[in-house]
Amino acid sequence: MLGFKQFLTEVVGRNELKDIVFLSFSRTDAKSDDSSFMRKVLLPMSKKMSQRVFGERNRIRAAHITSEGYVDELVKMQGTQKSLACMTNPSDPKIWREGVATGGGIVFIVEGYPTLISNIDLYSRLDGQGRRYIPLGSLLPTDSGAFSYNSDYLKMAGQLRKTIFKQIKEAQSNIMFKLVSSRMVKDNSNLVNHIMNSGFHNIPKLKIKEWGDWLGVDNRLYGQIIAFCIKEWFDEMEDIWKKNWRRLQYIFDPEFMSERKNTWDEINLVDIELIKCYPYSETGGDLWGDLETFDDEEDPYTAGVPIAGYLEVDMSEDEYSDEGWKTVRKIQSEIKQ
Repeated sequence: MLGFKQFLTEVVGRNELKDIVFLSFSRTDAKSDDSSFMRKVLLPMSKKMSQRVFGERNRIRAAHITSEGYVDELVKMQGTQKSLACMTNPSDPKIWREGVATGGGIVFIVEGYPTLISNIDLYSRLDGQGRRYIPLGSLLPTDSGAFSYNSDYLKMAGQLRKTIFKQIKEAQSNIMFKLVSSRMVKDNSNLVNHIMNSGFHNIPKLKIKEWGDWLGVDNRLYGQIIAFCIKEWFDEMEDIWKKNWRRLQYIFDPEFMSERKNTWDEINLVDIELIKCYPYSETGGDLWGDLETFDDEEDPYTAGVPIAGYLEVDMSEDEYSDEGWKTVRKIQSEIKQ
């Protein structure tokens, strides 16, 4: 059985919170079209933040595709604020049997609170606590990507990318000035000067013993400084969401769902409940196309989540059987928004 941190790492890659918060970039990066760098700039989204940015939402049902090895950790996520990436509208029904990050095997119907509803796959990331982050590169792609963008929108996206970079840089400066003005730091002139000269991204290096001893930063003070910066960072990032999300209509407005060219949507759910599941199964056919089940294998492990049907595939055709197509239609009707 996988532990939760291993689960996160193998599914989507795990980011350390300090690496996310104290990211270093220059002003020239705002003009860059380097997509690999754009994916490193992450914006957080939690339930409370979602409620303040997008307003209150009703719980919805969506689908999450996984394999047996991840079922136990999926069950443990129920009722928590750990975020699960789901979907409701894949462009290709083969996705139900092939899967995404963890491969296919079982489609779970999941009910939960939607912190983020996107028309495209945002390639979101998690930190070690299961909090969800959206890469800036997914919100503001540098090419047409999953949509047939019109030229006006591409121009706006380029301008908005520069605006958000500037806002993040300003947020880092705001946090740094608040820190050096706080009671825990302001009376230590050496520490104040060091923070201002080294920059926001170097604050975690205060843990280096030589620096800490010289600047009077013990473990307790270091923990307080990091906690202060992280709390302020979340507040600043929420402000950035509030200022900009309405301009990302292709991503968040369901009206533009039909303009998506490929992949699937992404629905991030918290406080989840696993309602039912649909395991993948295989059948084989003879020359006349008659179907027969391969082996009388036991049902896959689902941790007690009810099995409502099977995604049956005829291996002689590498395609869903008639029963398999019925299940596909059933799944898609259950999660249709």
